[in-house]
Formats: sequence, structure tokens, C-alpha cells
Amino acid sequence: MSERPFVIGICGGIGSGKSVVRRVLGLLLGAPTYDCDTRAKALYRDPVVRAEIASLLHEDPIDQDGSLNKELLSQALHSEHLRPRLESIVHQAVKDDFAHWLRQSAEPYVVLESGILFSSGLDQSVDCSIEVAADEALRFTRTRLRDRDNGATQYKSMNRLQHKEADLRSRLADYTIYNNGSDSLIHQCERILTEINHR
Repeated sequence: MSERPFVIGICGGIGSGKSVVRRVLGLLLGAPTYDCDTRAKALYRDPVVRAEIASLLHEDPIDQDGSLNKELLSQALHSEHLRPRLESIVHQAVKDDFAHWLRQSAEPYVVLESGILFSSGLDQSVDCSIEVAADEALRFTRTRLRDRDNGATQYKSMNRLQHKEADLRSRLADYTIYNNGSDSLIHQCERILTEINHR
């Protein structure tokens, strides 16, 4: 084992069950976990990140009530011109934040979850990667049930934005966990951890 923790990266499409697998692995290993999506949303409020985004979009990404300006950010993410620049700011902020978080950990393992592990470059920060896969119809249903008002729209939007990522993770992930409800997630996680420990 290296001096720093061994980093297991979890990736997968919307509705695949990445967060469930992250939590299962965290419990099995007794390891801390890092959720890139949650941290990215928090980092929009970081003064430096907030100022960079405001300069790019000519508008504050944080509303007066302190919430994210989701409409502004969604428009930017669907703009061919703005999206790469906005992603560059946020991806770098998450990378820096994770690196800082990792330095504080004395545990042998940590688990990182990212829906865009490969296209963001965060795969360079992990020691092995696990794709969480599920049938598209099931992923759509899960997303819709999670948010009855906006789930269907969110699913279609994220699927379009993550088209490149889907191809990358199918080719580059070290392991795959199938979360279609037939195979036990715990047993699949345990098998992968056994393989990792015998590397």
C-alpha cells in the first residue's frame, strides 16, 4: 500500500446506482467517501470559483437566496461555446478539493464517486475504477421516481451531456458492477475488493 490511501473511483450513468455502490464500498471497507457532484455544487459558492464563473457567464451563479442559479448553469452547459470553459473551472476546482481532502485522510482506502470520472480527468486521481451499469429503461425509471417533477427531463439532459463519458467508461473502467436488481451489489463489491487486494 502506498503512503496515501488507495483510491477507488466509482462511475456510471444517471440512475445507475453509483451512490449506492459508493456507500456499500465505504461500509465494507470502513472507508471515507467523496461525492464529486455534491462537492461541485458546494464549490460554486467558493469565492474564487464563484468569481471565475461570474466572469465567464456575466452573471452570478448564486441567486440572492443563496441557491444555485440552475437555469443559468443549465444554459451554459448546453452551450457549445460556454460548456467547455465552465467545465474546466468546475473540474479543476473539484480536482483541487479532492486532492486536499485526500491529503487529510490516514485511511488505507477512500472511495470517490463521479458521473464524469474519465471526461473530467479525475481518473488520473484514482488507482482503480468501477463502472456501475444498469439497463437504460431502469435508469430512466429510477431517475423519474427520484424526482417526479423533473426526473424525466433531467435524465434526457444528462444522457446527452454524458454521451462521451459513457463511451470512455465502457472502454476504460477496470471493473463493472451490474445494478439491474438481479445480482447482489454487496456480493459484487466483495468480489471486486478481493481482486483488488490480490493485485
